[in-house]
Parts: sequence; structure tokens; C-alpha cells
Amino acid sequence: MKRSIFIFGFILFFICSAFLPSQVFAAGWFNPRTSSISLPANIVVPGNAQVGAALWTSPREVSTLVDGTIAENATIWGSVSNGALAPGFTDVYETNIPGLGVRWWAIWRARNFPGGVTIPITSPGTHNPGATGWKVNDSHVQTIWIELIKTGPVQSGKLSVGTRVTSKFNCAEGGCRDWQVTVAGQSSISSGPTCTVSTPAIPVTMGNIATTTFTGMGATSPLRPFTITLACSGGEVGTVIGSYVTLTDVSRPDNTSTTLSLTSASTASGLGIHILKEDVVLGYGPDSSSAGNTNQWKAGTIAQGVSVFQIPLSARYVQIAPNVSPGSANGLATFTMSYQ
Repeated sequence: MKRSIFIFGFILFFICSAFLPSQVFAAGWFNPRTSSISLPANIVVPGNAQVGAALWTSPREVSTLVDGTIAENATIWGSVSNGALAPGFTDVYETNIPGLGVRWWAIWRARNFPGGVTIPITSPGTHNPGATGWKVNDSHVQTIWIELIKTGPVQSGKLSVGTRVTSKFNCAEGGCRDWQVTVAGQSSISSGPTCTVSTPAIPVTMGNIATTTFTGMGATSPLRPFTITLACSGGEVGTVIGSYVTLTDVSRPDNTSTTLSLTSASTASGLGIHILKEDVVLGYGPDSSSAGNTNQWKAGTIAQGVSVFQIPLSARYVQIAPNVSPGSANGLATFTMSYQ
């Protein structure tokens, strides 16, 4: 008797399991169905932050999308609600603080784009990644986060974000389960110092270096110091801002290595130039002040009340070819400041 009861339960379990996929995954289901982004306690707006600058980027929220049907032409759909577009923007929504907006971002993933498509989320969901190529029981992790964007002169106060995002997939037949992402908490908004560059053009004299200094690939010359100087003022008492820098190779703007190219007018060969912060060789990136720009690095933190902020750096030649020929060896780089 015990054995027959056990067998019956075993068969019943498999009968139930066999029908679960068609019942549960007949349309797009997100898990989890709700997520919340928490605002930081404080956000300091740099005095010279440009309109369009990202002032804060949230951690990323994720949800797994599953569907037990074939939905090759369906697209993942996200839409912002409870918000009006900030004047002059097509994907940034107003908050309760004048001059401060929110941009919603998503990385949508599916069979047709497993590496993900990164696009802003708008209303009524005009941005989407296209046909997913979805097959039975596909499962892909989706990602959403926000940026706080300067849209104009920012007033101090308590920030709250009323917009939310709803994401859906394959809802034509009904039964889909969406993903709701909201923003929780409040941030105290204050104005930080304003900084400008006091040394917009910095000549660095490398001196005369003997070719015998370069004994093989990677050999370097002595360091030559130089300094970027900032003049800072204003800001509310107790505020601080982060000072970030991107170096750009003028001769090769697409250069993202750690070696500055010699200019085309240079007559020496086999050499490049390193720029260092302390003992770290710095990389090069696009001429952009956007937060997170390629090879952007932090120069330091500037507190309200600091009037002069200096960024000490150094330069040296580096051998990049088996042989070095003598001649002039000049390089030209720009530096772009970003205050975050």
C-alpha cells in the first residue's frame, strides 16, 4: 500500500510538471516583477557642470525575462510614466527640482542580441531593440538604471523622482507579467564649487636625451614633472566635487592606449610618450567630459573653500620599436576636465 501511494504521487508530480511550461510561460514573464532604485542621501552639483551632464548614475537593477512560446518578431518594450519631458530633451524627464532631470536606461538582451542593446527608455516606448528572435523557453537577463541629468540652473532642495518604468514582452495573447521599476527615497541637492583651468596650455621640456638611454622595448627616459592647476570658488559650505580628467592624443584621436604618439613633424622614430600620475601610466580617450569616458581618471576631490587645486603629473619617453633613431620627438595631448 505504501509503495502504490508513493508511485501515484511520483506520477502526479510529473503530470503537473509536464503542464507547467505551457501554463506559466505562455507570454513574457519578468522575475522579479518589481525593482526599486534608491537615491543617495546627498548629491552635489558642480558649479560649472554643463547642461546635459550626468550628475549621478544609479546602481543597475536586473530582471530575468522568460517565455515558453516562439515570439521571433516580438520586441521588448519599456515605457516611462508619470513624467513630462524636460524642455530641450527627448529622453530626459523632469523631477521636482528645477534644472534636474532623470534619464532611464536599459540593456535589452535576447537571442538576436545576446550581448545586449543599450538604449534610453522613453514614453510611449518609442525606443526598442527590434525583433528578438525569441524561441521556446529562452531566458535573458534585462537591466535598467537611471542617470540624473542637469537640464538647466539647478535649485537646492529635496529631490524625489516620480517617474517609473514598465517593461513588457509578448503580451498580444495576454498573460504576460511586466516589470515595474520605481525610484525610492530623497536626495538633498546642493551646489558645489566652480573650477576653471588656470593652465590651459602646458609646455613640457623633455631636454636632450641620448639614444643610448633606450636599450630595448619599454626602456624609458627620466621623468619630467608638470602640473595642471585649477582655480576654484563658490559652493555651499561642506560640499565637495570630484575632479576627473581625460587625456586625448591629438595626432591619433582614436588612441586608447597608454602611449602618446609623436607628432607627424617629429624626426625621431621608435619612441612614444608616457604621461604619469604618481607611478601610474595614464591612458588616452575621446575628447569628452562625459562621466565614465574611456580612460577618464580621477584627479582628486575638491572641497568648498579650496581656491587652488593642483594636479601633479610627469612625462617620459618610452621605446616602442627595436631601434630608436635620433631627431626631434614631440607629442601633443589635450586634457578635458569633468567635475562630478
